[in-house]
Amino acid sequence: MMYNCMASILLDIAKRGLITEEQVDAFNLPTYAASPGEFVSVVENNGYFNIVTMGESNPSPWLTDDVHVDMNEFVSHIRAAMEGMFSKHFSREIVNEMFEQLEARLSEISVEMESAYKDKIQAFYVLQRNDSG
Repeated sequence: MMYNCMASILLDIAKRGLITEEQVDAFNLPTYAASPGEFVSVVENNGYFNIVTMGESNPSPWLTDDVHVDMNEFVSHIRAAMEGMFSKHFSREIVNEMFEQLEARLSEISVEMESAYKDKIQAFYVLQRNDSG
């Protein structure tokens, strides 16, 4: 959801002529979330570790029907992690606008965001070094 919002915001900024669609197309956030099957395959092929256990957890157990995500705080954390990547590709003004709009758009879909965070979307793996690896 969040990444789709970011892409939509950047395309909207391009439609206004403040950046080009080529700049948006050339921008890449280097993130990848491997499926559990992919992760197991890589660990097994590596041979240095055994998987002791794996599972899924709720990354936000504190979210309840009475407690909600503070989108300003959430976007501040996202910005702290990603601003450097955006700043290497876009001007300070564009980066500021993108994060300001991100907070507004995520606030509009906060119910869906919170629902997604309540689903067990965070994987965990416990590995043990394989002595024969």
